[in-house]
Amino acid sequence: VAFEEKFQQLFDFTGALESVLGQLQEVRFACFFVVLIGYARLLGYLQVHPRVAILVGTLSHAKDDLLHFLLSTVIVGAVLGFLGFWLSRRTRECRSLPLSQAPWGTCSAS
Repeated sequence: VAFEEKFQQLFDFTGALESVLGQLQEVRFACFFVVLIGYARLLGYLQVHPRVAILVGTLSHAKDDLLHFLLSTVIVGAVLGFLGFWLSRRTRECRSLPLSQAPWGTCSAS
């Protein structure tokens, strides 16, 4: 098999794999909402039992506070994640170089 034909087979396979992975991502996205709707239905069913209805009432009473807590946690996590990525970028670039080519004066943790 010729070299160009092998590369063409590789690119065809990569395109097919990318298509399958895109479909899988769409299925995961749809499944997320199915599980979310199922959870909401479960909470509705739990309200029937008097003792479990206390838990459901507590969650519905605290939903505003829980939403604000989740929002602030996501914001803080995103900012800290970006800062960690930004600060470690230089050290990752230096680690990818062979030892003989590393610019030793510029590759530091700070």
